Amino acid sequence: MTVRTVQASEFRTVVYELPDSAPEVPLPYGGGHLFPSHIRIELSRYTTGICTGKARVFGKWRNPGGDLTSDLEDAEFRLDGHWAPDWIADLIHAACPIGWNISRTIEK
Repeated sequence: MTVRTVQASEFRTVVYELPDSAPEVPLPYGGGHLFPSHIRIELSRYTTGICTGKARVFGKWRNPGGDLTSDLEDAEFRLDGHWAPDWIADLIHAACPIGWNISRTIEK
Protein backbone atom coordinates (compact mmCIF):
# COMPACT_ATOMS: atom_id res chain seq x y z
CA MET A 1 0.00 0.00 0.00
CA THR A 2 1.32 3.43 -0.93
CA VAL A 3 0.57 6.34 1.36
CA ARG A 4 1.05 10.01 0.47
CA THR A 5 0.46 12.61 3.18
CA VAL A 6 0.21 16.39 3.26
CA GLN A 7 -0.11 18.05 6.65
CA ALA A 8 -0.48 21.59 7.90
CA SER A 9 -1.72 22.98 11.18
CA GLU A 10 -5.32 23.28 9.96
CA PHE A 11 -5.76 20.16 7.86
CA ARG A 12 -4.33 16.83 6.81
CA THR A 13 -4.81 14.92 3.56
CA VAL A 14 -3.87 11.25 3.20
CA VAL A 15 -4.15 9.21 -0.01
CA TYR A 16 -4.17 5.40 0.16
CA GLU A 17 -3.83 3.21 -2.90
CA LEU A 18 -6.12 0.28 -2.18
CA PRO A 19 -5.46 -3.38 -2.96
CA ASP A 20 -7.76 -5.21 -5.37
CA SER A 21 -9.27 -6.98 -2.35
CA ALA A 22 -10.74 -3.75 -0.93
CA PRO A 23 -14.50 -4.11 -0.42
CA GLU A 24 -16.80 -2.63 -3.02
CA VAL A 25 -18.66 0.47 -1.92
CA PRO A 26 -22.37 0.94 -2.59
CA LEU A 27 -22.90 4.33 -4.18
CA PRO A 28 -24.67 6.61 -1.68
CA TYR A 29 -27.73 7.27 -3.85
CA GLY A 30 -28.05 3.91 -5.54
CA GLY A 31 -27.01 3.18 -9.09
CA GLY A 32 -24.53 0.39 -8.49
CA HIS A 33 -21.26 -0.02 -6.66
CA LEU A 34 -17.77 1.40 -6.75
CA PHE A 35 -14.82 -0.99 -7.19
CA PRO A 36 -12.25 1.15 -5.31
CA SER A 37 -8.70 1.83 -6.44
CA HIS A 38 -7.74 4.58 -4.00
CA ILE A 39 -9.13 6.79 -1.28
CA ARG A 40 -8.35 10.41 -0.35
CA ILE A 41 -9.03 11.32 3.27
CA GLU A 42 -9.26 14.95 4.34
CA LEU A 43 -9.27 16.00 7.97
CA SER A 44 -10.19 19.58 8.87
CA ARG A 45 -9.53 21.12 12.25
CA TYR A 46 -12.69 22.33 13.93
CA THR A 47 -11.25 23.46 17.23
CA THR A 48 -8.15 22.63 19.26
CA GLY A 49 -7.66 18.88 19.10
CA ILE A 50 -10.99 18.17 17.36
CA CYS A 51 -11.44 17.67 13.65
CA THR A 52 -13.95 16.40 11.11
CA GLY A 53 -13.19 13.90 8.39
CA LYS A 54 -14.34 13.01 4.92
CA ALA A 55 -13.18 10.50 2.35
CA ARG A 56 -13.47 10.48 -1.42
CA VAL A 57 -13.25 6.96 -2.84
CA PHE A 58 -12.18 6.57 -6.48
CA GLY A 59 -12.50 3.52 -8.70
CA LYS A 60 -14.48 1.81 -11.43
CA TRP A 61 -18.26 1.67 -11.59
CA ARG A 62 -20.10 -1.65 -11.26
CA ASN A 63 -23.53 -1.13 -12.78
CA PRO A 64 -26.73 -2.33 -11.07
CA GLY A 65 -26.69 -5.41 -13.31
CA GLY A 66 -23.39 -6.49 -11.71
CA ASP A 67 -21.07 -5.78 -14.66
CA LEU A 68 -17.76 -4.06 -13.88
CA THR A 69 -17.32 -1.22 -16.37
CA SER A 70 -14.28 0.82 -17.35
CA ASP A 71 -16.15 3.99 -16.31
CA LEU A 72 -14.40 5.89 -13.53
CA GLU A 73 -16.52 6.95 -10.58
CA ASP A 74 -16.00 8.54 -7.20
CA ALA A 75 -18.10 9.03 -4.09
CA GLU A 76 -17.65 11.14 -0.98
CA PHE A 77 -18.34 9.89 2.53
CA ARG A 78 -18.39 12.27 5.50
CA LEU A 79 -18.32 11.55 9.21
CA ASP A 80 -20.54 14.50 10.10
CA GLY A 81 -23.82 12.67 10.30
CA HIS A 82 -23.85 10.86 6.94
CA TRP A 83 -23.46 7.13 6.44
CA ALA A 84 -20.02 5.75 5.63
CA PRO A 85 -18.97 2.09 5.34
CA ASP A 86 -17.19 0.87 8.47
CA TRP A 87 -13.85 0.24 6.72
CA ILE A 88 -13.85 3.82 5.38
CA ALA A 89 -14.72 5.25 8.81
CA ASP A 90 -11.89 3.14 10.28
CA LEU A 91 -9.39 4.55 7.74
CA ILE A 92 -10.53 8.10 8.52
CA HIS A 93 -10.00 7.49 12.24
CA ALA A 94 -6.58 5.90 11.56
CA ALA A 95 -5.50 8.99 9.58
CA CYS A 96 -6.30 11.26 12.53
CA PRO A 97 -3.05 12.71 13.95
CA ILE A 98 -1.97 11.70 17.43
CA GLY A 99 -3.62 13.95 19.96
CA TRP A 100 -6.57 14.85 17.73
CA ASN A 101 -10.09 13.49 18.11
CA ILE A 102 -12.61 13.11 15.33
CA SER A 103 -16.08 14.47 15.91
CA ARG A 104 -18.91 12.82 13.98
CA THR A 105 -21.05 15.92 14.41
CA ILE A 106 -20.12 19.54 14.79
CA GLU A 107 -22.43 21.66 16.89
CA LYS A 108 -23.04 25.08 15.40
